[in-house]
Amino acid sequence: MSAKPTGNPVSAAGPAPDAAASPATAAPLLEVVDLCTGFHTPRGLVRAVDHVSIAVRPEETLGIVGESGSGKSVFARSVMGLIAPGQRVERTGRIMFAGRDLVRLPRRELRKMWGSEIAMVLQDPLTSLNPVTRIGRQISETVRRHRPELSRGEAEAASVELLRSVGIPEPAKRMHAYPHQLSGGMRQRVGIAIALAGNPRLLFADEPTTALDVTVQHQILDLLGRQQAERHMAMVLVTHDLGVVATRTDRIAVMYAGRIVETAPTRTLFANVMMPYTRALLDALPRLEEPSHTRLNAIPGHPPNLAVPMPGCRFADRCPAARRKCREQEPPLVQADDPEHSYRCWYPVGSPEYESSAAAGTETTERSGSDQGAMRER
Repeated sequence: MSAKPTGNPVSAAGPAPDAAASPATAAPLLEVVDLCTGFHTPRGLVRAVDHVSIAVRPEETLGIVGESGSGKSVFARSVMGLIAPGQRVERTGRIMFAGRDLVRLPRRELRKMWGSEIAMVLQDPLTSLNPVTRIGRQISETVRRHRPELSRGEAEAASVELLRSVGIPEPAKRMHAYPHQLSGGMRQRVGIAIALAGNPRLLFADEPTTALDVTVQHQILDLLGRQQAERHMAMVLVTHDLGVVATRTDRIAVMYAGRIVETAPTRTLFANVMMPYTRALLDALPRLEEPSHTRLNAIPGHPPNLAVPMPGCRFADRCPAARRKCREQEPPLVQADDPEHSYRCWYPVGSPEYESSAAAGTETTERSGSDQGAMRER
């Protein structure tokens, strides 16, 4: 385990081009280079995505993880082109998809790629589906948009097959239902069917299990995994839950305050966490071996105000190992022992500075818990 970031600054897109050829180093289907997306507000420019570089290889699953407000969804929508530059929005950088720069692509050409090349499953199907249009029509319209040679009857038959493929029972009957007549899990399946109607090469799944119970979450994630394997798609799974991506992704990128702060193959990340923010996210997960009603570990403080320029590390005010250097100098993204593992921290997990601070914090927490217990006994 590295003690300090002694390596050279690297890109979150992965290892150097001259690395040994393997499935993990195949030419990327999507390559995002130095992407910035900012919103002009009365308080100033809010850069929700700040100099992000990352790549997705064919048939790979990339997980993007972070708290609410970390820039995950804005990143996904920026890549899709759903957040386009305008009077109040600015976007810079390169977004290369299959050799084409989506940033410079005319809007009309970009719209042709939606669904057929890149698609997205949105967070809340109740708001993304048209509430006054039957499910069948919403799917068949999408099918005919990508396959205009089909007749209306053929498009409806294809729509029934799509519903069947995503596990909708009695798909022919459900074609006549409205969104509000379906459960949350069923609506999400319909949203997945619409996203898959054009047989895309890359699927963004933006918090696809939000507001679903645990059992349905598992079913939806299993469904996405099966469809990805059957269709040979690449997938970007956006979530705030490290538990979701632990067994369902090939690589993970952790975002905080608009920046990539750690990226690695999934197994490497869980075995050798370097960034204190990633460690804090892991510590916040509930554990089965702990007794019931155990208080979860919350990350203290709040994410920074992105409208206010800040020196140093953006996680410094919430980090147990932060030093003066952390607040004055922003750490670069550096390479760990694994060439595919990068992190952004001056005093990473495992360094003497971090371990001493963590030990002091644990001692304080235990003392506080003992004091509270004594007060309850009184």
